[in-house]
Amino acid sequence: MFSKLLTLAPRSAMRTATVLHIEPLAPQIRLLRLGGPELIGFTADPGQKVKLRLSCGAKASYTPARVNPDAGWLDVVFHLHGNDGPLASWAAEARSGAQVSVLGPARSMAGPTGDEAWAIFLGDETTLGLAVALIDALPPEASILGALELAPGDVVAADRLRLPLPTIAREGGYGDVLRAWLADTEIPSGPGVVWLSGHAGTVVSLRQALLGRGVPRSLIKVKAYWSDHGHTHRKMLERTHLGA
Repeated sequence: MFSKLLTLAPRSAMRTATVLHIEPLAPQIRLLRLGGPELIGFTADPGQKVKLRLSCGAKASYTPARVNPDAGWLDVVFHLHGNDGPLASWAAEARSGAQVSVLGPARSMAGPTGDEAWAIFLGDETTLGLAVALIDALPPEASILGALELAPGDVVAADRLRLPLPTIAREGGYGDVLRAWLADTEIPSGPGVVWLSGHAGTVVSLRQALLGRGVPRSLIKVKAYWSDHGHTHRKMLERTHLGA
């Protein structure tokens, strides 16, 4: 797709990417395919994040949903009314040909080991790209359980991403429907993994519920993306309740 005459950049270098394709997934969720010669050979392990940086200096981290190092592109899912400020606004208005810098990848959520007989994923609007990356990397025979809590108008996004998870329209407070789903679900036995991500308070409460049911800590992987009380509150919860 792009000439490979350019010397490939180091794995952690800053790369310039261009918006190649735009796909509206729901009223407040948009997928952008970012690519270009500098992304040829770029790889990211499932669950790793990249940092996107605008020319004005604004930046935010995202987990690529899918990466194609041969063609030189990666897909990023944006929640347009999220807490990423200028990046969310840029994604809402971006047109083909717009440019952004890509830095990374870096560690974020632990991905699958390849030994999982089952996996549970619980998340929200901010974790759709992460869900795609992790679920795509599971062994084909693994049983996939979980749910996504989305705003009522955005529940179609998971189907358009071909995610094999039920989407539940948010009712009440953040995480209420996910806590109800977990309370009604039997945790499988054998080797597996539970991924919890998204709203910080929800992640904390789901993790506590799983531990209370005897699920080993080693099976529970967490990444709080945001808090309705701000960045400082999210970091505090990570330190005090999530072992970050």
